[in-house]
Amino acid sequence: MKVQSDWIHKELTESAIEEISKFSKDIATSDKNPTKGYPLNNDVKTSKLRRFYGEVKRIQSKGILDEKNSFRMLKPKLAYAVGREDQKNNPKLKDLFIVLSDAIDNVEIDKIDNENELKKRFSNFVQLFEAIVAYHKFHGGKE
Repeated sequence: MKVQSDWIHKELTESAIEEISKFSKDIATSDKNPTKGYPLNNDVKTSKLRRFYGEVKRIQSKGILDEKNSFRMLKPKLAYAVGREDQKNNPKLKDLFIVLSDAIDNVEIDKIDNENELKKRFSNFVQLFEAIVAYHKFHGGKE
């Protein structure tokens, strides 16, 4: 899935929600075909997803204007989690990292001077992440 800048800059559209659902299904389920070279148990676990979602909700509760550094640290924390899982060859966690990294970059926290615009973009990012978590669970994401 490729995060469109309009999803963060403007709003999540119906087509965005459909893309998120497809992506969430992919990361929630293990591949049934070992010929791809991946292990069969390569889904993204709910606990991993919720750990980062919880951090985003914490930032939201304190306010993005007061938590800019915490927001900036989301990508390094995600990268660390991917690095730890890399030993298990979990490409779906890398896919999640790429999607969330794109979304974080589209908030453009260091380029926006308008506080209301920053709040709106952060809110759209939170909604995108919330949709990923919700559809992940719907599609059978496991602990």
